[in-house]
Amino acid sequence: MPFRLLLPACLLLLLAACARQPLREVEDFQRYRQELAAIEDWQLSGKMNLRVPGESDTVRIIWQNRPEDFAIRLSGALGMGATWIRGNSREVRLEQSGGDPIIAPSADELAYSLLGRSIPISELRYWIRGLPAPQPRPAQLAFNAEGVLTQLEQSGWTLQFSDYRAVGDWNLPGRIVGSRDDMRITLLISDWSLAAPDEDH
Repeated sequence: MPFRLLLPACLLLLLAACARQPLREVEDFQRYRQELAAIEDWQLSGKMNLRVPGESDTVRIIWQNRPEDFAIRLSGALGMGATWIRGNSREVRLEQSGGDPIIAPSADELAYSLLGRSIPISELRYWIRGLPAPQPRPAQLAFNAEGVLTQLEQSGWTLQFSDYRAVGDWNLPGRIVGSRDDMRITLLISDWSLAAPDEDH
């Protein structure tokens, strides 16, 4: 191939590789919800912005979730080095270089002790996949033409889901905006990976 045609050809291949697959049409959301919630081995990366009156911080986030534990890596806010939040059914630890770990019984309690505000990390595990949490009962649900969740009101939070992309057999959101009182959290997810429930770890 002549060199002058090589670059356009490469660009076409790259665009084809990046083209998004069509979303799966969800006809039975309750069944879809149960099947997706059963996948506990997943990873995402992206950015998270937390905004409260007079302050706004953005961090890079990598969230690795497994059936028995999870690890969340945060970096980039105000010159902050890497911060790890690691947890299992017994405890959650906040680890930063140069400091002693901070330990709490749950991620929700850890978030409250650090911020003085309630951030429902346990429910966020479901919300981040475009699903309502098992409890409490959602106050409102709204869906788009493909049957995926676009709006949710649960636990006093209002959440908007958009920028869905197909990841295997699943429709996963790329943008989630949650607000409660004077707090606003925005998640921009650039990469998703999920393992099937019966895959070996």
